Parts: sequence; C-alpha cells; structure tokens
Amino acid sequence: MSVNGEQTFDLISGDYFLVGTVTVTVNGDSVRVDYKYNSTEIWDWKDVCYYTFFADLDSVGSVEAKDIQNRYSYGVEYSIANDLKGDTSVLLYLCNRATHTDDLSKLTAFRANDPAYRRQLEAMMEILGLPLDD
Repeated sequence: MSVNGEQTFDLISGDYFLVGTVTVTVNGDSVRVDYKYNSTEIWDWKDVCYYTFFADLDSVGSVEAKDIQNRYSYGVEYSIANDLKGDTSVLLYLCNRATHTDDLSKLTAFRANDPAYRRQLEAMMEILGLPLDD
C-alpha cells in the first residue's frame, strides 16, 4: 500500500556536489516526480532529462541512457496501478545530464560519510533488505 505525501531527496551530481532536490509526491493512485536545481548556474541538456523506476536491484540491468526503456517525464502524474503495475516499493533512477558552474564558492560538496545521509541510506537499504557496505 502506498502512503500519500511528499518525500524530498538531495540531487547529487556525478562529481559529488549537492545541486538540487528531487521530490516524489504520491496522492492516491498517482505519483509525480519533480526536481529543482539550487542555482541558475545549473542547466539541463534537454535531450537527457528523465527518470525511471526499477522494481528492485535485480531488475537494474543497465543505467545507460540507450538501454532505459520506460522513461518518465518530470512534473507529470503517473498511475501507480497502470504505469508501475501497482508496485509501491520501487527504486527511483534519475537521468539528468546537466552542467554546473565550476566556481567552488557556489557549490556544496556532498559527503557520503555525513551522519544524516548515512541514516537515510541505512533506512533505504533496510527497506530493500540489503546490508550497507562500508
């Protein structure tokens, strides 16, 4: 059973900077994913800006853009029953090719050992039934 509400997560760049947030909103049978960058000095490459859901870790065969079949658009409501086949415990994978400033005074570094992040990661791994490797 899905739980109505919003969950917001940090959006982290491939080079480990906090660049924005992603929000997942569930309302009844609908799910919507939105994102927002922290700065106007971050912009998308519009041809590669989508997300998808994976049923579990075993179903992640590849995260290469050319291999992703089910691409969802940000800001659009999708049916959990129809589009996600009723699955309410899924992995969200974002594919945003973006460019950001290289001015370090305007960026916040992401630290994987931050205690708040570790607690969130541990909770997610527990839901998946997986150990947290250090």
